[in-house]
Amino acid sequence: MAYYLAPSLVKLRDQINDRWPNRSKASDGWIGDAAHNARKSDHNPDYASGGVVRAIDVTLNGVNMAEIIAAVQSDPRTSYFIHKGVIRGEPGFSARKYTGANAHNIHIHISIKHTKAAESGQAWKLGGGGGSVAPAKTPARPKPKGTAENKSIQTALKAMGLNVGVIDGVNGSMQKAAVKAFQKHHNLVQDGNWGPVTQKAFTLNKAVQSALKAEGYSKQGVDGYYGDQTAANVRDFQKRTGLKQDGLAGNVTLKRLGIK
Repeated sequence: MAYYLAPSLVKLRDQINDRWPNRSKASDGWIGDAAHNARKSDHNPDYASGGVVRAIDVTLNGVNMAEIIAAVQSDPRTSYFIHKGVIRGEPGFSARKYTGANAHNIHIHISIKHTKAAESGQAWKLGGGGGSVAPAKTPARPKPKGTAENKSIQTALKAMGLNVGVIDGVNGSMQKAAVKAFQKHHNLVQDGNWGPVTQKAFTLNKAVQSALKAEGYSKQGVDGYYGDQTAANVRDFQKRTGLKQDGLAGNVTLKRLGIK
């Protein structure tokens, strides 16, 4: 018995060919092969309905697949379509994983409903004119989630006067640049990572600053940054206590400040 492709799909194929005349047809198809004949498939002729075939495959190369999907999904004749391991169909055309043997990675499979209305050859809502259109925009990547630890680091860096931008807990380029600035000032390896060595320097600086404040240096800030004010106060403390006045909190100075 003779078979034929549903007029609606003939029309869709013709529109796609007109829209993208130079497209690849390497993976195009409509009539089922032996593998399809062994199972239920819209690629197999429905001889009970006169031999109609209700499915086509359209090759991906050389077309705007987003435009084709929009046209197919919005048309009431469509039953479902499969594209790159995802099947969408009625009701609602919500996406779900396709578990069939062929993931349809190099073409899109389109099936129409098993009704006479679905076979009708009216035009599909596919953009007119020749050539391709701009591809659909890629969805924006989700913004990385911040952490409480990074927020704490950013808050500390900002208190030192270093620019970290928005305190969002995300270890981005601005946080890394601020950490590098801290590391450079304190003669540490400038890798931009707030590791154990950097944390130790920060903690020791705060201990020195707290001890100086307890010694009566009321203008001494406690921010963990060994700046000019801290160095000046250390020199004054060293002078008062008969130590070498170098402004550096070495072991002897630390011991005199009561820091172990």
